[in-house]
Amino acid sequence: MATGHLRKRGDSWLITVETGRDASGRRKRIYKSVKGPKKEAQRILYEIIAELERGTYVEPAKVTIEESMLYWLKGKNRTWPREPMRAMNT
Repeated sequence: MATGHLRKRGDSWLITVETGRDASGRRKRIYKSVKGPKKEAQRILYEIIAELERGTYVEPAKVTIEESMLYWLKGKNRTWPREPMRAMNT
């Protein structure tokens, strides 16, 4: 069972959720910073814990800007003319 707590950090709240231990016995935690009132941070804390217990929590992926742009470009229709682009680069 996941547990968590809140800690005030300046004008934001730090959410810490304990998710268990990894294969080597070290604690696994999820950290999230929330700006706004304490009730909003509590709502997000409860939401994360509920998702963990249901098995629907998805950890945010760390994606580089390059990976993000390549993914974005794959979805774009590449109908712009190539020749003017080459002229601009010379």
